[in-house]
Amino acid sequence: MEQWLIDGLTATISGVLTVFGVLILISVTISLLKYVDKISFISIKRKWKKQQKENDRIAEEIIIKKIEEENNEEVNKEVEKEISLEIVAVIMATIATSMNTSLDLLQVRAIRRVTTGSRQWYRR
Repeated sequence: MEQWLIDGLTATISGVLTVFGVLILISVTISLLKYVDKISFISIKRKWKKQQKENDRIAEEIIIKKIEEENNEEVNKEVEKEISLEIVAVIMATIATSMNTSLDLLQVRAIRRVTTGSRQWYRR
């Protein structure tokens, strides 16, 4: 009778020690997870910084292109203005020559683009 009691107590104590051992192992594993979280956070932060640098580079390229386009538009407007002034000068010189007068006697009040197919030249 004492043998089965000793066997029962041995099984109970070994079971309790096994459970406490597993609980301690789980506790240590959980306490180490905070370091794993920091390590993964650091790797995510590095990836984020790398992505942020790439995004900054792309944004910088887009801004540079936009500024270049705006500068090109301003240059194009200035060139168009110069061309239109040159065209006005040529038209005035042609009219002055055809009328046998000087440019001082001519005055340009307005310049308007005439739509294609207009019959203003055929009016009398």
